[in-house]
Amino acid sequence: MMPLISYKKRMATLWQRPSNKIYYARWEDNGKSRKHSLDTKDKRIAQARFNDFNRRLMAGKVKSIEEGTKNYFLTMLKNSFIILKKPPALKITVFIPTH
Repeated sequence: MMPLISYKKRMATLWQRPSNKIYYARWEDNGKSRKHSLDTKDKRIAQARFNDFNRRLMAGKVKSIEEGTKNYFLTMLKNSFIILKKPPALKITVFIPTH
């Protein structure tokens, strides 16, 4: 089975944050810069994790920003409609004096 490769995506670059020395994979998605932490300060481990991440990115297995935002928004919207559909039942008791 051939892997799905997206030719529209750019490959990521390995980047180390100066403040905490943690390595990240950086890439552009729909014109926006994104970062994914590789959770290590060791360059050798970071390079191995980076290569794995780059393979997943090129295969289209990393979700885009817009897809994640749409899914979150639709889930939130769906949950709010469920709440609106089920209002609490109101029971009103009327007391009428007989005197």
